[in-house]
Amino acid sequence: LERFVQLSQQAEKQHLENGATLMRLAQINEGLLNILLGRQMDAPTYDDKIKGRRSSVSGTPLGKA
Repeated sequence: LERFVQLSQQAEKQHLENGATLMRLAQINEGLLNILLGRQMDAPTYDDKIKGRRSSVSGTPLGKA
């Protein structure tokens, strides 16, 4: 029974990590699609604290690089 509990806890931890990874990849894909479709205003950018925020500056797609 202890082995089952241990394996269940490990599986739950991996499940949570995989979920977080999938969410981040979805955010990256959404931002890339926004840029490719010319919706730069919808593409997330980052401030100096690496927190996601929406861009308020309009410009060319190269300005997002």
